[in-house]
Amino acid sequence: MIRELHITDDRGVNRPVLTDDLLVGEPWNAARCTEQPTRIAPAIYRTWTQGVIAGGYNCIAALFLANILRGILGVHYLVALILVVCTGGVLYALHRRYGGRIHGVFWRRRLARRTPTYAARQHARLSIARDGVCACCAYSLSDTPPDPDGCTPCPECGAAWRVHLWSNDAGIYRPPAVTSTGQGHDRSRITASDARGVIVPLLARRKDIDRQEAMRLCPSRPARIRQRLSLLSWAIHLSLTAAVAWLIITLAQPEHLLAWSGTAIMIALAAIMLAVLVGITYSHNLAFASHPHLIRAMVAEGTCPCCETPLRPTPSPIDGCRLCDTCGSAWNPPPTDAPGNDPEVSPAGP
Repeated sequence: MIRELHITDDRGVNRPVLTDDLLVGEPWNAARCTEQPTRIAPAIYRTWTQGVIAGGYNCIAALFLANILRGILGVHYLVALILVVCTGGVLYALHRRYGGRIHGVFWRRRLARRTPTYAARQHARLSIARDGVCACCAYSLSDTPPDPDGCTPCPECGAAWRVHLWSNDAGIYRPPAVTSTGQGHDRSRITASDARGVIVPLLARRKDIDRQEAMRLCPSRPARIRQRLSLLSWAIHLSLTAAVAWLIITLAQPEHLLAWSGTAIMIALAAIMLAVLVGITYSHNLAFASHPHLIRAMVAEGTCPCCETPLRPTPSPIDGCRLCDTCGSAWNPPPTDAPGNDPEVSPAGP
């Protein structure tokens, strides 16, 4: 039997969650505003490049599995390939039809003993602040008066909630923190996790090239971070180039000037290709290293790192985050360290 999830109400009582809202995917990233559709077909590939790469990978895997199946069953290769493709199609259809339920069962088993704090808060936030219902049983709290301690008890399950605090908390994500269709964003060099674990785009109202340039030239990032990454990138590039050069010389075994010239050209081309790959990796890591410093500087100025609008001056009554009423993202307050301390721990994320 599947065990129940539990969530702590505002009186500190551990209550079972009787609704499946907390079990669909990752609830802390499933923040939606009421204007967005609730039933959206999942985006399997967000870009055509991902689709091409995944398609090539699936074709290679199908050919490889067909070759194995031919040896096991002793059938023609074409028959084995048709069996592999048909089996893959059936599994894909079953996943599209029942994948959500299976994922829900997985999360119910995984989170049965301890629900992550930010997941539970986001579930309560959406239930109480947006829908006006109990986070445990989804019973309406609109007609229930609060008790003298400020908590509103649920007539159905008995869970108590400070409805006025949750209603003032906001935290319901809207574009550009989520996409125009209400879906979340993937982790990339121009996105980061906010204080509540939701992946949101940074400087989302600018063009992508301007966002990447802002990451590259982040003025609040210490110079030593870029120096370390540059030295590490050069060391990796030189090491890889030396290894490739040794491999090419070993395989080619040049003996005269023309052969040595061709080998040198091959080594130079390999070095250029490696430089491109290492450069891309360097730019990505530099952007990731810039995230906490850019976020810290913008939050200290009272500006949302996502949509660049003013943050709410008073922190959240639930978890103390600085909230953006425009896009719904939440950010940790800037640290109170002295200016020279420059902590390197990211303020984004739980």
